[in-house]
Amino acid sequence: MSNSNLGNAAFDRLVDEFLLERWGFNPTEATFEGIHDFDCDLEQLDQSSLDLYFQKEESLLYKLDEFKKNCALSDERMLDLLVLECNLKKDIVSEKLFNRHRRDPSIYISLAVFSCMALLLRDFAAREVRHKALISRLKKIPHLLQQGMDNLHDAASIPPVWVKMGASSARAAQKFFSEIILNESMRA
Repeated sequence: MSNSNLGNAAFDRLVDEFLLERWGFNPTEATFEGIHDFDCDLEQLDQSSLDLYFQKEESLLYKLDEFKKNCALSDERMLDLLVLECNLKKDIVSEKLFNRHRRDPSIYISLAVFSCMALLLRDFAAREVRHKALISRLKKIPHLLQQGMDNLHDAASIPPVWVKMGASSARAAQKFFSEIILNESMRA
């Protein structure tokens, strides 16, 4: 096996591990991307989970840098590496600069809505399977919102525009849960 093939195979394994980790941390994103292994799960956004996730992203950046220095990769894999590296840097810098999980109330409300919406938009599985996942996520929403309240404890650091966005998201979420979810449950 050539040096490039060995590098490509190792890089593919690293990306697969990263995607499983990412989807496990972001089950709503996984559902939207057509990965249904996490459909019954909901994001865990307590501070220790957030810290661990961003530590893992920083560790992956280090590993990607090692790949660039030490492994021969095909042009296609090198492009994948550069895109992944830029995406990770964006996530890490954004979290450090804006600290949105501690300052943006709309994150938690939007996740509650989109985690359920993702299960209803496409018929990727039988209705009963999607409803089981929907019920599982609905049961976990109070915990997600509690994590949001815990993370947002320093109201002085929340920009007023983010407070307005959170209030607007809450009104839209109320309509979504009272109308769309109720209608979906009637169709079951």
